[in-house]
Amino acid sequence: MTSSDQPSHDVLSPWLGRGIVFGAGAAMMSMEIAAGRMIAPALGVSLYTWTSVILAVLIGVGMGNTLGGRMADRFPSRQRLGMTCVGAGFMILLATIFPRLLDQLVQSSALDVWIRTLLYAFLVFLPPACALALITPQVAKLTLEDLGHTGRVVGSLGAWNAFGSIIGTYAAGDWLIAFFGTGRLLTLTGGGLMVLGLGLARTVAPRRARIALVGGMFFLGNLLVPSLCLRETSYYCIRVIKGDETGKDGWILRLDHLIHSYVVPAEPDVLGYSYEQVYANLLATRFGKDEAFSTFFIGGGGYVLPRYINAFYPNASVTVSEIDPEVTEVNRRLLGLSESANIRSIHRDARIALMQDTPDGSFHLVFGDAFNDFSVPYHLTTVEFHRLLKSKMKPDGLYAMNVIDDADHGQFLAAMIRTLQQVWMFVDVAPQAKDFRNGRNTFVLLASDVPLDRDAWMHARPFSETKDEDARASREKNIHLLTQEDITAFLASHVTPALTDDFAPTDAYLAPVFREGY
Repeated sequence: MTSSDQPSHDVLSPWLGRGIVFGAGAAMMSMEIAAGRMIAPALGVSLYTWTSVILAVLIGVGMGNTLGGRMADRFPSRQRLGMTCVGAGFMILLATIFPRLLDQLVQSSALDVWIRTLLYAFLVFLPPACALALITPQVAKLTLEDLGHTGRVVGSLGAWNAFGSIIGTYAAGDWLIAFFGTGRLLTLTGGGLMVLGLGLARTVAPRRARIALVGGMFFLGNLLVPSLCLRETSYYCIRVIKGDETGKDGWILRLDHLIHSYVVPAEPDVLGYSYEQVYANLLATRFGKDEAFSTFFIGGGGYVLPRYINAFYPNASVTVSEIDPEVTEVNRRLLGLSESANIRSIHRDARIALMQDTPDGSFHLVFGDAFNDFSVPYHLTTVEFHRLLKSKMKPDGLYAMNVIDDADHGQFLAAMIRTLQQVWMFVDVAPQAKDFRNGRNTFVLLASDVPLDRDAWMHARPFSETKDEDARASREKNIHLLTQEDITAFLASHVTPALTDDFAPTDAYLAPVFREGY
């Protein structure tokens, strides 16, 4: 039985219909993967950002499927389908422009961060998701000629749409974003949809010319406008900015929206963050200038402390696990990191690097600095990870990591202390404000099977303060250690358990801190 509600010349061949829904699925998931990268420079990467993006896309898909089904029943034609593809491509092009307009607005807004993130995601990503979802119901209508095969046709189109989504997800996440950047990737995607739509639509020449002109202007404009990022990788939007808060002639390294490091290439003793000064104090506590020792860094960033060790402890060896090779390349090309420095970089996830690239019993000191703002790689927080880490350390080795939390909430901090206590005999806490219960704070956790020499800790003289009295005053303020009674009392008031590979709700623990911090 032939459907009588559309002319025969509007019927799509099965393979053309499958190709269209395949492309729509690939475009949808490319946009969704890109959305997480696009939102990161303004609002970071967190439970909130991915939840908001997924909500916006799913609501858009639901709306689009509903409206697309009605359009298919009322106006079944190739022309309508073609104009729908043109409109979807146009909405994707707009999605590449809106972030440039919204970034400063959402960052300076007084609204709760959850509301800001939702508004951002809904304004930028819901419209193109809705427009893309209009396509499949129309293709189904135009492909279906025999009502006896309805299930087979609809099922086949659904499968091809899913297959396109799989390819779009893999291609965008694995190499397209790193190769093109999010803006250019979505520009090419939107432009491709508009070309497809103009080919399907049987419009009069003047209208087609106007559409092509407007689309072409957007297309060329987006390709020519420079990215907000110096490098856009699968992991970060990397930016390097002249000048820093130290007042020296240095640089700021931004990863997504977070200022990750202050780098002064000519002066490796300049440590911009207080926790770095605590790490320098730890080095001075444990080792003399000419001693040979080995260190491992979980995360590279601006390579600030590896540079410091390389400059002032010439016999020390430094291994850095930095997951993003582009971060290391930016350090070498723009931030003065010497390739001849005694610093070995492993471009893997730290857990994999420890399993595959390091022998047991290798390291005297390990420094943990892989947390990007409130985005915590949970697999680097668990008891199982720290047991692996301990197996790679000397018997008297010491692990130091920085944690951001608000002691009024304190769930993540308490969980991390309990986790370290499951693995090491002694765990000390150095808050970067003596009144550690007063608001958001950075905490340095120190874990070892050998007790910390508190007298040596208090009287150490790091190289970072030899030329700068302000650095000395700052260091003395930041090396305060909690007593074991303080730690016990804090844990008694926060009942979160130790983190394991089966249970590590780090995003949930940090959600209230993130909400109040932004």
